[in-house]
Amino acid sequence: MVASNAHLPAHLQPILDDAVRRLFDGLDPPEAISEVYDWLEFDGMDQLLKLSEDLIGVSISEIADQFNDRNLRDLRGFPKTKKITDSERVEFIVELISEDGIDALGDDYFPSILKHPIVSQDGRTALIGGYALMCEQGGPEFTWLGIFADETQLYERLKVEGIRLPSELMTLPPTELLAWWRKGGR
Repeated sequence: MVASNAHLPAHLQPILDDAVRRLFDGLDPPEAISEVYDWLEFDGMDQLLKLSEDLIGVSISEIADQFNDRNLRDLRGFPKTKKITDSERVEFIVELISEDGIDALGDDYFPSILKHPIVSQDGRTALIGGYALMCEQGGPEFTWLGIFADETQLYERLKVEGIRLPSELMTLPPTELLAWWRKGGR
């Protein structure tokens, strides 16, 4: 976490203080947190991206549509009659959720994970979290998920949104990867 909010405009500090207090009181963020989100999306975007460490997620709900025998056959040049094995399916999934997948499929399936540490005036730390999808000429489309006590809470919330970290996906057992496979589309 950063030691201060020095790069943020001073008028946002009371909103951050309230947001952190409410987080630790078990309450939703204040409505005024949207002012912080707006600042991050425009004036603070460079700092936001720097603090987010170029972290990329995988939108499982979106990319899972690509997990089918027809796409695997097309990509590999297999004949339509070839029986696809589960090991070939797992290999294909791993390829699609890696950096090769980003190059092949584009940004739609790989949102940027956004995390911005904040500190209240009483020294408590938290994290503003969300994600952004790149929308060609329209720029990024931001989705803010709220204020979190730590990165673990943010990553758990991202899972609820259907977004996982590639490093996490690479460690899943083949049976869990295959659960996303659509055997239709043969």
